[in-house]
Amino acid sequence: MRVVVQRYSALGDILMLLPILQAAKAQRPDLEIALVSRPYLAPLFKNFDIDFIPADLKGRHKGLFGLYRLANEIYAGYQADLVIDAHQVLRSKVVNRFLGFFGLPTFSIRKNRKERAALTRKKNKVFKPIRPVYKLYLEAFEKAGIAIDFDPKKAPIAPYKLMKSNSQWWDAEKGALNIGIAPTARHQGKQWPLEQMQYLMQSMGVNKVKIFLFGGPDEAPMLNALGENSGANFTVVAGAFSLDQEIALVKNLDFMISMDSSNMHLAAWAGTKVISIWGATHPYAGFKAYGQSDLNQIQIPAKKLSCRPCSVFGNKGCWRGDYACLNGISHQQVRDYLNQVISDS
Repeated sequence: MRVVVQRYSALGDILMLLPILQAAKAQRPDLEIALVSRPYLAPLFKNFDIDFIPADLKGRHKGLFGLYRLANEIYAGYQADLVIDAHQVLRSKVVNRFLGFFGLPTFSIRKNRKERAALTRKKNKVFKPIRPVYKLYLEAFEKAGIAIDFDPKKAPIAPYKLMKSNSQWWDAEKGALNIGIAPTARHQGKQWPLEQMQYLMQSMGVNKVKIFLFGGPDEAPMLNALGENSGANFTVVAGAFSLDQEIALVKNLDFMISMDSSNMHLAAWAGTKVISIWGATHPYAGFKAYGQSDLNQIQIPAKKLSCRPCSVFGNKGCWRGDYACLNGISHQQVRDYLNQVISDS
């Protein structure tokens, strides 16, 4: 049976989906699975037992006619038997409708919209965990008749290894203790002040600790300035590797420090311990990284800052106007967490 899964963004959500596809493939060898997503993900599928269908939403598959073309490629080109919509946005719904015209069954994820709204509203907040995203993915598969045994604490690890040239580079660059830092986030509600990150890096010294700075290619100049100003022993890796090789690199790190961002999920899939910093968002919204201890989630408790969380994705403005949820976390606090994680390892 050929199963096509739609998920176009965001990268963190896709990185939470891929281990589930791995588990499905391992438990059901009869399944052939393809992910439909953005073309930049293609490197992940070179040495991966999952097929890939690139959705060029800015070109070939743009607009209504482009989505019809995409639906036709899913149906006729891949000869799919069913489609699982793991996104439930306008584009995926349109593709579902076209596939329905072709007679192809589609099964969609159920989103926790009401529960998310109750968790993040300003007044009468319902502060309790809602159904995790991974369970919503699993429910969509169950609707399609595909039961998957999935434990987030034992999630499959990314299969990538460093290429020979990159492995040689790593041997030359690595230190006694190798820490990855992904200091940025897409939205301000997730962004810890870079000044605090600079102080944190400065406190690590230069003797034993080697820091690798992660981010988008356009962030490389900023990351280089951050490293220089901190005086730390660092290397900027943003934009230097393909996505699969970046994950392979993270597998070699001792720890990763990140925001509640895609890099948190990337490190988790790599099987690397990640210390995550949370601001306007909260693990209760269902996006906790696989296999990570709750102790590694640095955040101001809701009892001390009752407005948290105010956003599921960090894309809303601060009601207080001061982003106390992030500005209230000091570099020393993060360093204390890091020291504890190191001592426990």
